Amino acid sequence: MLLDDLKNLAKAAEFTGCVVGKWINEQDPEVAQVLEDLTNKPGLSLTKTLDLIKKHEPNLPFKRTAFVTHMRKVCACQAT
Repeated sequence: MLLDDLKNLAKAAEFTGCVVGKWINEQDPEVAQVLEDLTNKPGLSLTKTLDLIKKHEPNLPFKRTAFVTHMRKVCACQAT
């Protein structure tokens, strides 16, 4: 039934916080701390930061916009 399928799809897509915050929480505690220390630093090039991360983690579950939003502290993580 369509309604059941849509409900199941919505339930599978439920997510709190942001994908970047979730990914950071899954990292080594030292890495997570460094990334936390780098948040909201106006002089930090987030493009270079993300490129560096991608060298070591090529299959990130997010793209640049989500990363920038998280690092500038305007993502869904800040609502919790």
